[in-house]
Amino acid sequence: MTTDRKRIKELERDLLRKERALAETAALLVLSKKSRGDLQQGRGRMIGLEDRQTLAQNIDAAHAAGARLRPACQTAGIELRTLQRWKAREGLSAGDGRPQAVHPAPRHALSPAERQRILAVANEPRLADVPPARIVPMLADEGVYLASESSFARVLRAHGQNARRGRAKAPKATRPPTTHIAAAARQVWCWDMTYLPAVVMGRWFYLYLTLDLYSRKIVGW
Repeated sequence: MTTDRKRIKELERDLLRKERALAETAALLVLSKKSRGDLQQGRGRMIGLEDRQTLAQNIDAAHAAGARLRPACQTAGIELRTLQRWKAREGLSAGDGRPQAVHPAPRHALSPAERQRILAVANEPRLADVPPARIVPMLADEGVYLASESSFARVLRAHGQNARRGRAKAPKATRPPTTHIAAAARQVWCWDMTYLPAVVMGRWFYLYLTLDLYSRKIVGW
């Protein structure tokens, strides 16, 4: 009798374990169908408040149906610690607080006086049309260093003065050609060329191609 009871208990435990595994598999399968595939992946990604609430509800439903929290979170695409952090820090009611976070200014940031000095120097008549890539070396030749090239560019950009300094010109709108129009293949051909590197470094082959304007296929070279 004792042996039979032990065998019955083992069978009951085995049956219960299989039932739990089956219930977890079914719950994870339902959860995988509910999960969105367009959410960003990777650590540090930002998930909106509505998506957070939906994920938490789906994970809780899968957990109530028999799935463990860790596999449920992995199926939903997040870590268990992430779900725990959301529930502990009002992440399901207030959302991600990183966009509203106030970051302290770096210690090496330029002061308002330094920014005004950079702006005044960049607007001098001899430097008014010179880009930051040339301003810094010109000042360095005179033994003057105010800021780096990127700092000059950042200050000028903040005041709308970093566009088309020097030889840069305003962009021009290009129109499609109207003199040659192809309504079908083999009506108009055009040509293009490219460089092909040779075995010897510094030497190139010139490849000229004849293209069909309509089909954009190569018809000769």
